[in-house]
Amino acid sequence: MVAATVMRLQTVTSREVALDEQAMLTVGSLHAGSKDNIIPDEAELTVNTRSFDDEQVRRRVLSAAERVIHAESQASAAPGEPEITPLAHFPPHRQRP
Repeated sequence: MVAATVMRLQTVTSREVALDEQAMLTVGSLHAGSKDNIIPDEAELTVNTRSFDDEQVRRRVLSAAERVIHAESQASAAPGEPEITPLAHFPPHRQRP
């Protein structure tokens, strides 16, 4: 399930952000399980998003990421809802001439 989620998250910016807008979504870390022959009960992803000049683009990317995470959880018949916890928030990066 987590591998499918990561694959889908990697398509968010190409599918949700127009060519003249700039955004980035990175899966920075993935932690799941402790043994090679046991399916883990949970997985933890750390996702970083950035946008340039436009808060609406950032909100669209975050919304798409949440939609993907919930959809993959539901498609995989996960026993519970995924927990999404924002860790930090930074303003959009503004290019200065």
